[in-house]
Amino acid sequence: MFYLRCITCGSEYEEGDVEYTCPRCGMRMGTLEVLYDYDRIKVSREDFSPCADMWQFRKILPFKREVCRTHLRVGSTPLYSFPNIAKKFGLSNLLVKYDGSNPTGSYKDRASAVAIAKAVEYGYKDIYCASTGNAASSLAGLAASSQLKAHIFVPASSPRAKISQIVVYGADLIAIDGTYDEAFDISLKVGSIKGWFSRNSAINPYLLEGKKTGALEIIVQNNWNVPDTVIVPVGDGTVISSIYKGFYDFKELGLINKIPRLIGVQATGADRVVRAFENGSPYQPDDGNAHSVADSISVGKPRDVVKACKYVKNS
Repeated sequence: MFYLRCITCGSEYEEGDVEYTCPRCGMRMGTLEVLYDYDRIKVSREDFSPCADMWQFRKILPFKREVCRTHLRVGSTPLYSFPNIAKKFGLSNLLVKYDGSNPTGSYKDRASAVAIAKAVEYGYKDIYCASTGNAASSLAGLAASSQLKAHIFVPASSPRAKISQIVVYGADLIAIDGTYDEAFDISLKVGSIKGWFSRNSAINPYLLEGKKTGALEIIVQNNWNVPDTVIVPVGDGTVISSIYKGFYDFKELGLINKIPRLIGVQATGADRVVRAFENGSPYQPDDGNAHSVADSISVGKPRDVVKACKYVKNS
């Protein structure tokens, strides 16, 4: 009940026709959307609970049969209200989605859960990713609860605490003497040669589908009230794309009637998505060096730049 569509040329593919990205547009411009036959999906607001985990949204997740879920509970994270801060800035309400209560303490667990389930569904034994820290810890932790072996490529300069997490979870750690972007490119080459399943942002279209469950939870936990604006930190651009996609799916299903305005925030020294957005359509990548103490969003070669820019423009 789902298919894949290129974000740039609009070419449509069935699952299995392509591995990760559109062969016509390439790895950067040809990232894929996962779209559903919304008219055939029968759901109502009563099907969802503020207390249930991310798998309550399985009817709009990219699986054609019962999924092999990890043993760890992902999702159902708190949505906190901050009335005093809201009042200070003249807002009617301010909500913060806190994903620190996920198994490895980050939003990335949502993507890892779907990636692991897809890898098992396809019959893979190994899975890999490149990361500055959070995605690495996430994949290592969730893979440890499955039958998959995780291989993690990280810049050698990554925070020690995050590297320690990877080692403790028993993953294969490959430290790269270079930037995140260099680690990403190396991981793609090694993963392809070894025949491992990719959990890399943007390249694997199914990761975004896991991350979109955060937006779905915001709606369910907020009593089906759609926020006016959602502010998201941006590195590769996948998280902000996923937030849009969650709202889009609920709107297509007739469960909400609008998509909120999205605002992406980048560090001054790592603002490549902002630059591409300001340059306008077709949102060509504007790569460069990245420097920021915010290591999780310090990205000079964002992989989901086209999708992020288009989705923000449409919000």
